[in-house]
Amino acid sequence: MPSGWTNSGIDWTSVETMRNSRTEDIVKELYQAVNERDYYIHRVKFIDKNYTIDPLETDARKRIENMTFYINSTIKGWLTPISDLEDVLTIGNPLINMGSLCCYLDDSYTPTNTPPYINFNTEYLYGFKNLDYTQGGNFETQYSIDLELLRNPPKRISLEWCKLIYDILQEDLKVSVNNWRVRKHSTLGTLFYAYGELFVNDINSNDEYFIYVSEDNIGEGTVFQDIEDELNNNETLTIIFDSLFESDLTYQTPSFDRLRITAERSYFTYNISAYSNTFNISDLNPSSISLGYIQVDQLSIAPFSNVLYGFYKDELKQEVLTQSRIDDSNSSPGLQAGTYYTCDDILTNFDNFNIGSVQGITTQPTKSSFFIKFNKEGFLNYYTEPPP
Repeated sequence: MPSGWTNSGIDWTSVETMRNSRTEDIVKELYQAVNERDYYIHRVKFIDKNYTIDPLETDARKRIENMTFYINSTIKGWLTPISDLEDVLTIGNPLINMGSLCCYLDDSYTPTNTPPYINFNTEYLYGFKNLDYTQGGNFETQYSIDLELLRNPPKRISLEWCKLIYDILQEDLKVSVNNWRVRKHSTLGTLFYAYGELFVNDINSNDEYFIYVSEDNIGEGTVFQDIEDELNNNETLTIIFDSLFESDLTYQTPSFDRLRITAERSYFTYNISAYSNTFNISDLNPSSISLGYIQVDQLSIAPFSNVLYGFYKDELKQEVLTQSRIDDSNSSPGLQAGTYYTCDDILTNFDNFNIGSVQGITTQPTKSSFFIKFNKEGFLNYYTEPPP
């Protein structure tokens, strides 16, 4: 393991072995480990370059009481139940950046609401839960760690508390790369927004960069070929190109009712400089959540009548994009060919026009989000191999 946990000679195996080390050294190690993780929770998010992140501390020179308060309050912030945010929000305030609050995903949970009933602006993590510190809650249940000393920390330094903090830090948890913000509204309640302001510093160097590639709705090409492969099993619809909708793929019935289809596929690449290396998104054990929509075709004329889109987990896939394909897409200037990532299967938004007197198709916008694990050697200095 890296030297960060071992230079002081602390044996973290048990409380008994920790008694052989100075309490101040133990707290200092924990402080720097927590500070490092909190720093990277902010750094890995898709945020604007002007977003201010407190610098990483490499040498803790604080009173021990201040360090223990920081440790406990920071980790409680990571594991705060979403419902508790109500206590700190005021109606009418502008958007508040959540930073590292409520940041870890409970990937064992699937939302009970399914599209098209989810409201993307009122559901944090698009309806998924975050891991929280509540008694008998999802963190305690899934990781078999009693968080009572985190909820109610001792007034004096306790080695049992130190061991608890160390154990929490070993878990390989998933953090959202979206920059979530929150606002309290007088009638709509708590509103959440996932910002993904991707940027490029220098794509030809090892500098940190996030890149987003979005293929346009041009009615042809790779994205629409995928759609056509699925749609062309319906004999009542024929493909047409209309000058009014030249950027879309339009299907027409013999009675000239039209089904207009727009599509977009998004790709990401990701590079971040960490403790001892530069990491790509593929190095950080990424997973994805995609939220689609339900197609309801009451008249049974749409070729996708039996298609049901909903929640997709871990549908992240790699795809090599050629230079010509990138040049034709809506991407950052100068972007080079390479391997990019996309959330598979959720590709399209559908609209229909004049299909009888009943609007037979309901749609919901597509949303997707990445989650990564950075508790790994080379990314973190204060790292140990998590338990099997």
